[in-house]
Amino acid sequence: MSRVGIGGVGLTRFTKHPQRDVKSLVEEAVDAALRDAHLELRDMGAIFCGSAYTERNGNGQNSLRDLPTRGIPIVNLENACASGSSAVHEAYAWIRAGLCDAALAIGMDKTSWVSGMLPMPTGRWYFDLGLMTPNWYGLQASRYLAEHGVSERALAAVVVKARAVSFAGDAR
Repeated sequence: MSRVGIGGVGLTRFTKHPQRDVKSLVEEAVDAALRDAHLELRDMGAIFCGSAYTERNGNGQNSLRDLPTRGIPIVNLENACASGSSAVHEAYAWIRAGLCDAALAIGMDKTSWVSGMLPMPTGRWYFDLGLMTPNWYGLQASRYLAEHGVSERALAAVVVKARAVSFAGDAR
């Protein structure tokens, strides 16, 4: 059985980008990942695009339309906050199954509802100020720890356990 690894990583700065669209952010991250891997887009056997919040159908195809993707299958995935990691999992599975030698996994979203993309509730200070989803989850975790007397160490143990499982479900 052959081993599968991540050959390159690319990302954009994690901040609000009111002047940029998702397409330009995806192009920047894809370019950085391919440079890091010393590969070109034509080397990819498949592209997996995970997005929890889509502007329209075909998010991957729309975001990659100006890049040379002709003949490369583009698969769109939606799995809420796990959409990006689901794209990585699918890329892994295709390579492991021998369907391709290299695949590109993309997690793409512009999660600031200040931009009007997310249907978030109003009337609460954190939403009204444009709090982003990861920050909201952090606040929820902090509140849970405080209300239930759970230590940060216990929460960290959950993270360690979760990361100790491989894609195949086997303990490392």
